[in-house]
Amino acid sequence: CKGSDIIIAVIEELKKSFEFDFILLHNMDRKQVHEVMCKADIYLDQIIVGSHGMATAEAMALGKPVMCYIMKEVFEGGLPADCPIINTNPDNLKEQLIRLITNGQLRHDIGRQSRVFAEKHFDADKISAYLVNVYKEVLESKKTANA
Repeated sequence: CKGSDIIIAVIEELKKSFEFDFILLHNMDRKQVHEVMCKADIYLDQIIVGSHGMATAEAMALGKPVMCYIMKEVFEGGLPADCPIINTNPDNLKEQLIRLITNGQLRHDIGRQSRVFAEKHFDADKISAYLVNVYKEVLESKKTANA
């Protein structure tokens, strides 16, 4: 459901023209995944599901440019427009990979933007404070409804 078969086919095609390593993070423990992620120049999440997950947030926090398919409803639901995730789908995967593989400065710039975005939007203290407020609002609405 994440598009791994499409990703692997495009990677194999690109390896004919470009020299790079590709590591599929599958059936690995968290420590191994983190080690590979730390060394990566590009993090490619999923290209079909339509939203990012924790792995994307972690890669961004590590300052990696991240490729992931984000459907418009996720942006409409509140994902900030300045999100530096490279919106990637099966139709533009090859083009997006070539753009990043061939442009180190672009990878660097997007990686820096990713880190800044992660600090602003994925910070555990900020998220936990937000969740506390959400829970308080829910509890207050239940008290009001039951009164």
